[in-house]
Amino acid sequence: MSLLGTEAYRSETGLPPLVARAVEAAADPGRLLTPGGVLVVDDFTPSATWPPEHLGRPDSARVHWLEHPALRAVDLPLSGDLSTVVGVRRP
Repeated sequence: MSLLGTEAYRSETGLPPLVARAVEAAADPGRLLTPGGVLVVDDFTPSATWPPEHLGRPDSARVHWLEHPALRAVDLPLSGDLSTVVGVRRP
């Protein structure tokens, strides 16, 4: 039985705990990229709303990258069911 899908184990962000920890522990582009370095994160579902949503809930992982202070980032829709976040490390 998986506990990740149950409401009792959702974090305050609405994400399952393991996903929430992965977002919190995501690689720090401010530390890992030199100025002008490029970050590409794929496998998102396109969203026409802000904040972006996935399965009717805010997409915290995507917002993490789009609003990261060390990046200038955009969400690029690649097809009807796929988008990618591309970010460039600020100087």
